[in-house]
Amino acid sequence: MFPSLMKRVPGPHQKIFTYFKALENILIEQINSHLETLDAANPRDYMDCFLIRMKQEQMKNTDTPFDIPNLLSTVFDLFIGGAETAAVTLRYGFLILTKYPEIQEKLQLEIEEVIGHTREPSVDDRNNTPYLNAFIHEVQRFSDVLPMGVARRATKDLNFRGYLIPEGMDVLPLLTTVLHDPSQFEKPRSLTSTISWMKTESLRSTKRFCLSLLESVAASGRAWHGWNFSSSLRPSCKNSNSSQPWIPRIWISTQ
Repeated sequence: MFPSLMKRVPGPHQKIFTYFKALENILIEQINSHLETLDAANPRDYMDCFLIRMKQEQMKNTDTPFDIPNLLSTVFDLFIGGAETAAVTLRYGFLILTKYPEIQEKLQLEIEEVIGHTREPSVDDRNNTPYLNAFIHEVQRFSDVLPMGVARRATKDLNFRGYLIPEGMDVLPLLTTVLHDPSQFEKPRSLTSTISWMKTESLRSTKRFCLSLLESVAASGRAWHGWNFSSSLRPSCKNSNSSQPWIPRIWISTQ
């Protein structure tokens, strides 16, 4: 949370900076390898797409954010931000499936009906597997991997419920208050209390259900940059007809 300070404080956490440097060197090697084998007509991954756009931008505009340092930074963030959180979420998912075999049976049945055994799953299958989709979202809610969210910084002055958040102030949205809000979930700390909304027909009939929960979490990050909440982003598990904008609690820190 305070990298400029922690770099100067002795302790075992200092090892992480060595690990970060080693990871950075690996990513630099990958970027160089992608540059050497780049085929604009056949992009293989995010790095290729970024490099193709970088070359296009550099031909017409020298002042562009598409450059090697930004590519390194974004790939580094994607790797750090996705590796640990994805691993923890998967572990929670496996534990839940072990504890609730009836959920596992329903998931297996839906996967066999929609995907079968003769092909690999595709992105299009997401709309046709509502129970699986709901289960994934419930695992993300229940696991609460990042209860304090990720630090954001206000890019301009923002009035929030009568309080002034000045430009440059660090803001930490407490996402745990969103994921375990008793006004939205009958028993927010229990998985079984929300399994009831994993109904195939109800999820097919609406795109909002509790997917709005994750949209509201994403919106919380945008709001700290001076954007407003929309009532359409409210988690719709309960009281979905309310016209009041729904905003998670925040914890503000100053440097």
